[in-house]
Amino acid sequence: MACVQILIIEFGGTAFSTASLDIDHWIWCVLFGAGELLWGQVGPSISPRSSFLALYTVWLGTWVDSVLDSGAVGHRF
Repeated sequence: MACVQILIIEFGGTAFSTASLDIDHWIWCVLFGAGELLWGQVGPSISPRSSFLALYTVWLGTWVDSVLDSGAVGHRF
């Protein structure tokens, strides 16, 4: 699948509304892709109790509950 995507980017032209990338852009694409793959492996291994996202989710859930309980919203989901 990656080969097809590379071919579309490099040779798609007007048919796919693409432009060929220079080597700097290809390096950035590969680095970002590798970073996403790495994060996909490391991210789930981080304890949810220690992550900022878990704290934000708890705060947001508490805030949404308080808004719903206050009657500002006509019905509860």
